[in-house]
Amino acid sequence: MKISDDYYEETIDIKEILFKVLSHKFLFMVFILVGIVIAFLINTIKTHSYEVYTTILVNDKNNTITTQDLIGIDVYKSSNSINNEIEILKSVSLLKEVFGNLNINVSYFKKGKLNNVELYKNAPFVVSVDSNCYYPINCYFTAKIISNDSIVISNSSGEFLFYNYKLNTGFLESVEKKIFSVKFEDSIKTSVGNFIINRNTLFSSTENYIGTEYLFCFNNFRTNYSEFSNISLSNIDNSSIIKISLRHNSLEKSIDFLNELTTIYLKNELDKKNIVADRTLDFINEHLIEINDSLLSSEQLLRKFQSSKKALQIDYQTEKSLEQADRLQEQLAEIIITKKYYEYIIKTLNYDSIQFDIIVPSLMNINNQILTDQISKLIELQSQKNNLKINSNSENPYITSLNEKIKNSKDVITEYINNETNNIDTKINNINTRINNTFDKINNIPETQRELLKYERKFNIYNNIYTFLLEKKSETLLTKASNTPNNYVIDAANRYNYKVITKKSGNIYLTLLFLSLIIPSLYIFFKYYFNKKILSDKDINGICNYPILAHILKGKSEENAFLDTKSNIAESFRMLRTNLDFAIRDKKSKIILITSSIQGEGKSYVSGNLARSLAINNKKAILLVFDLRKPKLYFDNIHNNFGITDFLINKKDLDEIIHKTGKNNPDIITAGTQPPNPAEIINTENTKKLFDELRKKYDYIIVDTPPIGIIVDGMLLTDYSDANIVIVRYNYTPAKQFENTIKNINSKNINKTYIIPNYMDTNNNQYGYYYKYEYN
Repeated sequence: MKISDDYYEETIDIKEILFKVLSHKFLFMVFILVGIVIAFLINTIKTHSYEVYTTILVNDKNNTITTQDLIGIDVYKSSNSINNEIEILKSVSLLKEVFGNLNINVSYFKKGKLNNVELYKNAPFVVSVDSNCYYPINCYFTAKIISNDSIVISNSSGEFLFYNYKLNTGFLESVEKKIFSVKFEDSIKTSVGNFIINRNTLFSSTENYIGTEYLFCFNNFRTNYSEFSNISLSNIDNSSIIKISLRHNSLEKSIDFLNELTTIYLKNELDKKNIVADRTLDFINEHLIEINDSLLSSEQLLRKFQSSKKALQIDYQTEKSLEQADRLQEQLAEIIITKKYYEYIIKTLNYDSIQFDIIVPSLMNINNQILTDQISKLIELQSQKNNLKINSNSENPYITSLNEKIKNSKDVITEYINNETNNIDTKINNINTRINNTFDKINNIPETQRELLKYERKFNIYNNIYTFLLEKKSETLLTKASNTPNNYVIDAANRYNYKVITKKSGNIYLTLLFLSLIIPSLYIFFKYYFNKKILSDKDINGICNYPILAHILKGKSEENAFLDTKSNIAESFRMLRTNLDFAIRDKKSKIILITSSIQGEGKSYVSGNLARSLAINNKKAILLVFDLRKPKLYFDNIHNNFGITDFLINKKDLDEIIHKTGKNNPDIITAGTQPPNPAEIINTENTKKLFDELRKKYDYIIVDTPPIGIIVDGMLLTDYSDANIVIVRYNYTPAKQFENTIKNINSKNINKTYIIPNYMDTNNNQYGYYYKYEYN
């Protein structure tokens, strides 16, 4: 008799599931029809999508040797992985530059009946903006050309982000719809920004477009980035080739975007090389100015001395000593340049980023492999850090680790250069000592010649340094002029190398058909799975094993079921009448008590129509309205001025309270005066007297009682009844409430209890098919 909490999960009745699905066939038909319409609209308004691609070859320094490698310009170019180059190509900074060059901050569309078509470079007008103003992003403006000279503009309303292209800032603000007419080339100042509508120079005239409606809207980086989000970058077969592909609705726009992306990428790579060359030239020019002044001064002193003194011939031994002094002076000049370079390195290491600013040792003819390796390592670490910062923030643990490695590398280079500088100072002192010793050997020559050698020595030192710097400047200028990117485009994006991507119409229909079946199925599942109401006989049998006398079909609760005697509803009451006769055939006069668990289950509806069914069958039947709290009137011509209550309190006799309703209708006793204490009045001897007298007069006494699950009145009347019928309304009666009612009946040991399911939908229950087949 007890319902289980897991009752609905214990078994799976395939037949019941099928009937539930079939009972909602109209819902499935509606969803399928809607799905077909949506699929048709999608196939009608969908536009083609194009897949365009370009390929870039990323040269690996380990595989090729260039002129720049030989003279040291390209030492900073490490063998970056393909993944690093892909990240650079996807970087926000690169995309911002691309969007800026493409000038796509304004999008144009031709207004259509079902969808709008983007007009990339093909709109008859162009919107020029004032970079000092704020513009509503994604706010669509309708533009209608009304003559060859004027155009009508209107904006959509709502809340939009107002964005300033110059300041890169914005704010949210609501916009009301406004309409204004302007002439071409005239400046427009509005609350939604200042702009000028210019004719597109690609169009000779706008007369052919009069009356046509167009749309335009303003974009910022976020909207542009979202538009090109279908970009894909991949490494082809683990080679050094990067394939960049893009899916977009506009073929021309896709081609321009990819070509501009690769152009800027290669330009930035070339700019990196040129930065190194420029830094080298700055270093050389700075020291050329310094050396030039010293060289001019020493040259003037030498010429002045030579003009004032007569030159003397020197012997062979002295000449050899002078040649040795010249060689030592050349060595001194090179060492001095090396020292200045080391000072430059120490200064450069103090910068946060040294990736493109540092001059490599080999460019200054400094063949120090240890220093070259250390600087190359430092540049590689800095390059990795910059690549990570493109799409990450400073709190990235990998960046923190790289910062520590960069610091350690700088410390190693600084310590090494300090040691080398000390060695250079020692070498300079040593060479100066050797030069002085050389000149000591020729001290026996006349004083005039010694003075001459002194001036020549100073001049030669500055001249050698100046000559060296000029040679390096020429080499650097030549290298800069011949600089080209290491990477290059293999296949540029073009109109002849693309794929058309379209969604297959059949797939769209199948997808929407699938959704049209899944959505109603989910609805049915949740509707029944979480529904804790009585839905079928299975639910009733899970709670009790009382017999089910008949099923009352769905109908209006107030209607007379016998208005159409051939209806299925009328037949269900005839079946109830027949089954009731079999259930209590041993009684000559039968008292049938009809109740329910809660209000609204249809007990009064069943009581009235059962009484009618018995009367139509020539049975003497009477209906007692024992719901003294909320009495119901079954016939329009019957009043409730007196009734059962008046008999029970001895105010009226039985014959006085019986209402005759005519042929083929049962007699009726209404509730009468509403008492303050119905249960106490029912629990008297007069109730027994009432039923005893009625048994003498009628074959069937139908008793309509209050809901037995919430009011005790009906339970008191079971002492007199021959059959107790509990009405259960499908999809209305709570299973828990029905279970409590059954428990209450069992606890009182009430016999002859039957169940009548009411409001059975023939479209929602397998029994309905029986009724339709049998009685239609």
